[in-house]
Amino acid sequence: MSFPTKKTPVPFVRLGQVYAVRATRSGLVSWVTPFGEPFYSESLIVEDQVMLVSAYGRVFCMNVETGDLSWNAPATNIARLIGGIGDHVYAVTMGGSLTVLDRKTGATVSTFAEVRPGQALANRDTNRLYLVSDSGAVQCLRPLNSPLPKFNTTPDPEPVVEEEVEKVEEKEPSSPFDAGGMDPFGAGGDPSGAGGDPFGAGGGNADPFGAGGAGGDAMADPFGADPFGN
Repeated sequence: MSFPTKKTPVPFVRLGQVYAVRATRSGLVSWVTPFGEPFYSESLIVEDQVMLVSAYGRVFCMNVETGDLSWNAPATNIARLIGGIGDHVYAVTMGGSLTVLDRKTGATVSTFAEVRPGQALANRDTNRLYLVSDSGAVQCLRPLNSPLPKFNTTPDPEPVVEEEVEKVEEKEPSSPFDAGGMDPFGAGGDPSGAGGDPFGAGGGNADPFGAGGAGGDAMADPFGADPFGN
């Protein structure tokens, strides 16, 4: 399976007619093919072919670029398409069995009555088909000699550059004692230092019990004079 690109028309159905619209901003209609049958299932695109299942169980195959029919007659008794691998198209019959169609002609290659997928998981990225039974068993189908999956979509050649997250530089918490800060216990700010001790020799305030006051005068001892005359 493959995805339509901007150069490949995208098919859709309206009132029994299949339209191919360019997957561009203009959305121009490339071709229109009338069938007169209702379609409710999603189309299946495999390389240059687009296939649709009508409500009557008929599969129509067209060229994805021109809309011309690729098969001489539609495949019948098909309930839904599962996927395409190589030259084969895998589908579920109206009775619920797995069947394989020739992608070039639409003829039935083989039908497996014992394989009855309850659901089909769409896988448009690789050439793997996943079937889920009603009991919950999952089966993976792959082509012979294909141990590794083959990718149908081409990865983007330009690497995706993730935006760099701006790193916020963590700063250490500042301390009031760092250089440039005022240390209350420094030489110029210690109240008990040489320049600020009120009891120091050079303090600005005189010791009331010292020998000399601020002006050098002796301070009278209030207990020096004996009030009893002794």
